[in-house]
Amino acid sequence: MYAIYNSGTWTAASPNAAVVHASAQNGKAVSSAALAHLGRSDEGTITLHKWGIRKLVNATEPAPPLYQYTVRGEVLPVGDVAEIQWGFVDVELADAQAIAIVNIETREVQAYDAPIELLGHLFYFDANYRALLGSIGTSLAAGNTYTNRRLRAYNIEQSRWRYVDVNADNFQALTAAIAAQDQAISDNADALITAVDAATDLTALRAIDVNSGWPE
Repeated sequence: MYAIYNSGTWTAASPNAAVVHASAQNGKAVSSAALAHLGRSDEGTITLHKWGIRKLVNATEPAPPLYQYTVRGEVLPVGDVAEIQWGFVDVELADAQAIAIVNIETREVQAYDAPIELLGHLFYFDANYRALLGSIGTSLAAGNTYTNRRLRAYNIEQSRWRYVDVNADNFQALTAAIAAQDQAISDNADALITAVDAATDLTALRAIDVNSGWPE
């Protein structure tokens, strides 16, 4: 990207627009390759400056800090190049709180996939596994006898996946651990959302770490 100087103002310009501007200033056609070549030497850079052309070094909009949005300012010459004067503006408190709550809810959903450690393994319970456990629980509640299940888990010591025989006691331990972890996740989300709702300004809101308190 380039910046070109017209009528007392620097503006961002595409390579094609810079070629048109350079050709007009030069009085004859300047190719895009020639324009790029001029920018690689001090002498060529001087020529570009005479034509009112500079390389634009920060054309990509920067990501804003937390609870701010990016605003585009003037294009100004800085040294041998040109830069867009990007700025950041605070969003309204209510909008920032809404953003924070969405982030908390997203993090909550992700947290439910955190593994349960048992028998030297990490058991990951996605939606399919949770459905399986639910069906087993329903069967047990109906008076059926539990039969050992082989569940896929990650062996911590061996650093590999394998199937593990889970007996009735281990099944109860797993379901209890899942229930406790789910409750902790829900409690953490509630506590964070309560803190967000109670924030009276953006400084207080930024002090709330929405990524804290979740199982890994």
